[in-house]
Amino acid sequence: MASKKKTVTDGQTLRIGSRVRCTDDGVTGRIIWANGVSVKVKWDDGEQVTWRRDSLATRPIEIMDAEAEGEAATPETAAPEIAPVAATPAEAPEPTTSVAEAATAQTTAAETPAEAPAKPAKKMSCLDAAAKVLAEAGQPMTTQEMIDAMATKGYWSSPGGKTPSATLYSAILRELGKGDASRFMKTERGKFTRKA
Repeated sequence: MASKKKTVTDGQTLRIGSRVRCTDDGVTGRIIWANGVSVKVKWDDGEQVTWRRDSLATRPIEIMDAEAEGEAATPETAAPEIAPVAATPAEAPEPTTSVAEAATAQTTAAETPAEAPAKPAKKMSCLDAAAKVLAEAGQPMTTQEMIDAMATKGYWSSPGGKTPSATLYSAILRELGKGDASRFMKTERGKFTRKA
């Protein structure tokens, strides 16, 4: 019975999405990009390497068939064929897949919902957090009291500024200059409240 694992040899057809294994340390990976000159492999440990196609025969890697790993060919792994590996660049035939088609296949695989990274929640600005704290308090507060309440409730904390209360004070004064569009109202010296 023939082995399903093959070392990369001259004339072998490569596919984007093909599983590969490093014969030195056993780390597996996947071909994520290829053209007539180069091949890019993303290893399962996160490292990516780009090799010249004509040097693949000397690299310590082997191509693994999907059946050997127990994987069924899915739209993500079943990618278009790329030109065979040639001994020298002069002998390399024209690629069977255009660069645009290969890029489309790579983009389609990257856009699958399972692999899309979760977007971090948008952080609240200092002014928005101050408006929220004032609305919850229902009474006038100084900017230092607002800064402390924002940090305690987890709405906003200073990214390392030395005088966040002075910065907040200036920002509130700028917003007060907007007139009716302002969310704040000055009640007495150094104290602000939320407009109703």
